[in-house]
Amino acid sequence: MASSAPRGCLWRNASLTRSVQHALARPRPAKRVERLANVRAWCTPLEGRPSCPAASPARYRSGQTACYRRHLILMGNLSRPTVGLLAEVATALYTRTEFARLFDRCGLEYDERGSLAKDALVHQTLRRAQTKADKADARARKGLLTFVRIILEQKYDPASSWSGRISKNQLAEIREALFADGYDLRVSVTENLMPGESSPVSAQILPTDAITVPLGDEITSLEAKLSEEGYTVAATHYRQAVSNLTDHQYEAANSQLRSMLEELVIRVAVDHTGYRDSGKASQGGLAITHMLGNGLPDKDLGNALKGIWDLSHTRGSHPGKSDADEARIRMCLLTSVARLLLNHFS
Repeated sequence: MASSAPRGCLWRNASLTRSVQHALARPRPAKRVERLANVRAWCTPLEGRPSCPAASPARYRSGQTACYRRHLILMGNLSRPTVGLLAEVATALYTRTEFARLFDRCGLEYDERGSLAKDALVHQTLRRAQTKADKADARARKGLLTFVRIILEQKYDPASSWSGRISKNQLAEIREALFADGYDLRVSVTENLMPGESSPVSAQILPTDAITVPLGDEITSLEAKLSEEGYTVAATHYRQAVSNLTDHQYEAANSQLRSMLEELVIRVAVDHTGYRDSGKASQGGLAITHMLGNGLPDKDLGNALKGIWDLSHTRGSHPGKSDADEARIRMCLLTSVARLLLNHFS
């Protein structure tokens, strides 16, 4: 039967992710045949789905379709809001000739013909590098991070309000944006330079996630698992949360994560432990309590689920009550506990 893909379920490349491949290969009861058929349809690349008008390549590229791809990009890459902020801040710092030397030093490709205005040159160069980094180009990713480090070491001055320097407020904006993308920016200022030191500013950009377990892979795996099990409402909340985090809407991301977890625990409790859904709001706590006495071990997963459930009810969709680092940590925690819950009852 024909199926309509939920928002954000199309993979960027032509092959299915490993988790979905394994899921499709496993024998399943008859009641899940239709669900798996939908997973296969959702994961078919766009070029193989000409009959789907909402997902035509032209509309997909233009962003007019609801089928996102940005949240499947590894979270270690710089996002469009971050690149836009960097371009805006950096434009006032250097001349066009200085930018050419800076791009060469960072290994970033740029328009050498001189036909672009300075602001257009900076924006085009950084966006081009970001696009390549999204396609797993390690050199482009390194070039962008080197660009950030160099402009901070050369132009940051906490005591200056001159437009040709990076101010303390601008540094705070850059740090927050990098946190959302999975990087911890550390800047130190040396008051008295030692002989041989060329700059009073030192910048380090460190990943916030373990290198061996990139968050992007975890996100892709959980989305596949939710779709495979038929938990489409939870999957929709989850995709929206990742989209909000990518757009640096931290409180909205927290709120969608909470909705995802509540929907998931209710559906899992109904499917596997005999819980009766009353149809009322705010049943998540009741569903968790019911599962604790019906197949959910309370000394490990149960306690973790209860703790993260309580955590998810703080700092929701209220502006100013969450920052990039906290929102990203919440994404890691709720992604992990959701996968553990699904794996336990699989």
